[in-house]
Amino acid sequence: MHLNGMRLTAFTDSDQVGGAEISLANLLAALDPGIQISVMGTDEAVIRRIASARRDASTILVPSINGVRDLRAMQATRRALKADHCDILHLSLSTPWACRYAILAAATIPSIKSVAVEQLVMPLPTKRVRFLKRWSSKTLSAHIAVGSASARNLEQDAGLPQGSIRTIHNGVPSQGRARAKPPRSSTTQATSPSDRKNVVTLARLDHVKGL
Repeated sequence: MHLNGMRLTAFTDSDQVGGAEISLANLLAALDPGIQISVMGTDEAVIRRIASARRDASTILVPSINGVRDLRAMQATRRALKADHCDILHLSLSTPWACRYAILAAATIPSIKSVAVEQLVMPLPTKRVRFLKRWSSKTLSAHIAVGSASARNLEQDAGLPQGSIRTIHNGVPSQGRARAKPPRSSTTQATSPSDRKNVVTLARLDHVKGL
């Protein structure tokens, strides 16, 4: 696929930098250098932090949309999306109801292909949110979750067709090439503490994370 000149806009309405935003920054840093990238969002510090992962990325600040009746902010978001001339709109959803009005605004611009990425799945709080989730999902070119169980749980909760949400796991930057593993010995050898690798996870102490 010819990627040179493709325009991608990454959108977030998060007001803090957490795992979803760091994962988005990692993704943008790893994309083909021929792709032109903008980071659009409602919090200047957040979009600047995400864009810092990509030297040539521009930032676009838009107002927060405070409900379905906030037409002024919704129109401002639509104007910003249209002016950015993006081919792909990547929406990073820190919760299942995040970015929903940006998705609606993008749905009115035929040239945009929207991709929503579900970073954290939790129960949808109201019938209206559930309805908007079902409707907005139909406008997407791709609907992604970062885990298989998360994808199935959200499909069931929102009343979406099974398999309609694809799974693409988050990754972390690699430092150089992985070294080839030596062949296994037929004899079992004890592993010294210096040879062991520890995997550590960091997360906020939040009840939604089960911690």
